[in-house]
Amino acid sequence: MAQPALKEWTETTNPSPVHKINKQKRLAKKVTLVGKDFIYLAAVVIIAFAVMTSVVKSTVALTNAQHELQTIRKQQTKLQVQNTNAKQEISELSSRSRLSKIAASAGLKLNESSTRNVTK
Repeated sequence: MAQPALKEWTETTNPSPVHKINKQKRLAKKVTLVGKDFIYLAAVVIIAFAVMTSVVKSTVALTNAQHELQTIRKQQTKLQVQNTNAKQEISELSSRSRLSKIAASAGLKLNESSTRNVTK
């Protein structure tokens, strides 16, 4: 009685030759799918690399632009200080008291009746 049960069990667990052929066909199909998957994976890796490269390139460009902006702002500040200093010097050189001293040292007199103030 143990023999027929064992034979029956081995027949159900051991695939028939038809099943082996089907399994080989499925394996062959998987190999072609792996090839396509490899192509897809390679495409994804290339795209990911391109995106990473463009992100790095953009970051470098942004950093360079910020540095250039900072340099320009420093130059702007220097020019503003120079302009302020020049305006102050003009104001000091054109003051009424200074002009009066220069005129007095040159022997000139101030004629108040012919003086008029001009403002910009």
